[in-house]
Amino acid sequence: METKSLKKDHWTWELSMPFSSYEPEIFAQFIDPRNDFRSRMISHSAEELWYETKLYSPRLPPLVWTRFRDYSELYPLSYLWRKTDLQKTWQISSQLCPENPAIAKPYVYGKMRKGLRLRREVLVFEPLTHFIPLSVFLRENFEPGKSRNSFEDKKELIGKLVSCMLDIFKSGLLPERDSSLDDLFCRLDQDLRIVFRFPEKVKLTQREHHSLVNFLAWLYLEMRMYLPGNYLLRFLRDFLQAQVLQKKQMLSILQEIFSTAEALLNERIQKLDRGFILRNSSFFRFEFQGARVFLNYSIDQNQVLELIPKIALLSRLRQKVRIRRIGEREMLESDLIAIPEKSRRRQQVSRAFYFSVRLGLENLPHQKPLVGIESPRGDFIIYQPLSSASMALNEYLARLLAEELSGKSWDRGFLLRLAHLILRLHERGLVYEEPQGDEIWVEELPDGETNFYFTHLERLRAVGQIEAEFAGKNLFEIFSSLPLSEPDSLVILEEYLRRSKKFKDFKKNFTEYLHLIRKAEVHT
Repeated sequence: METKSLKKDHWTWELSMPFSSYEPEIFAQFIDPRNDFRSRMISHSAEELWYETKLYSPRLPPLVWTRFRDYSELYPLSYLWRKTDLQKTWQISSQLCPENPAIAKPYVYGKMRKGLRLRREVLVFEPLTHFIPLSVFLRENFEPGKSRNSFEDKKELIGKLVSCMLDIFKSGLLPERDSSLDDLFCRLDQDLRIVFRFPEKVKLTQREHHSLVNFLAWLYLEMRMYLPGNYLLRFLRDFLQAQVLQKKQMLSILQEIFSTAEALLNERIQKLDRGFILRNSSFFRFEFQGARVFLNYSIDQNQVLELIPKIALLSRLRQKVRIRRIGEREMLESDLIAIPEKSRRRQQVSRAFYFSVRLGLENLPHQKPLVGIESPRGDFIIYQPLSSASMALNEYLARLLAEELSGKSWDRGFLLRLAHLILRLHERGLVYEEPQGDEIWVEELPDGETNFYFTHLERLRAVGQIEAEFAGKNLFEIFSSLPLSEPDSLVILEEYLRRSKKFKDFKKNFTEYLHLIRKAEVHT
């Protein structure tokens, strides 16, 4: 793609068609869109702001998107000799456009220096107004109980997804290992188009065997959060069949994909455990009025700043909190969780955000924290509200038992799924200490199915490898917090042990311990 360079005042500009010359009125919108009535903020992070801008010029696109970055005077001079993310994006986009549809067409790149220091950068590019994150697309079209698509519709979508991902792979584009499906935007018209939201997080690679395995391992790890297992395997099968492989070769490559995905997962968890916030983490942190604030990128920061001085009062009044997502008109109404003084621990709020990222990596369903505040007035968390068809597990089981007493039976298969969920948590070295029965919530779906969500992430603990005695103790603490009969507890226990490779030989020990616990409860 042909580009043109020019300098104006302290700014250096790179232009591509249809921007062929410097127009002061138009470029003033790019230099600072924050107070321009023609621009609206659509996203923000700790590093940059994203704006959608209307251009009133007959020869220019009516709408563009802008990435805007300010740099403080303390910002390192190293950018004199190395490229910034926006420079990398401009370079990659200019190199690949317009031939590659997976990259949004760049229009303008500008940087302002004062002396030697970089002070501001802007990147103007093709708008992605009608695109949504690929994660949202998959959830809306494949989530059991919520998607209205038929089996044939889903098969067709898998075919389009395979075709699109094949084109990306053939073009030599490989996402960075820490990328997520939120970094891919997509739009479905006749065909599916997928665009990299951050081209600077894309590597150019050759179509070799290890690139194929790494690409599919990354997709497998990311897509398993949104695609049911049968559709995920169909995607991998169709993708590999397009490589004209024999069945034995496909099985061998699938094993490589699964082992590479497991290694990538462990790598991400290790980074998280070493105190790093992954690049695809959905939150950032800052200090305000003596409080440490953790904020999901989607939430309006200014509204949260107004909330902080009165948060203790709202907690005492037990009032719900209304907060807004950036770019959305409707307010979210959620409960304000105050961590009791007696159970407050150091960094408990930050741990809730840590576990949100961790559970996301582990593909464990959970309620996401939106705002966390650690302050002298107390520690508070605002979680993303669950649907109105959700309730705490202890309440849900109590309702089932009450209905059973009135003659209505219920499917005990629900208990098997609950056993699988608890086992997955234990296998990853995670436990709820002193469970209260409301750490898991149940969502009833219109088709009669149910979804589980881990909640109250501030109560979670990472304990490393769990041994049989500790697992048994925690399992029976969970039973004690729920209205479960001994036969129902045994159903969960037997399924837990049947599915566990580590504890299946301890059935006798676990069962004896359960009887002892029940006897102790009777005597107390």
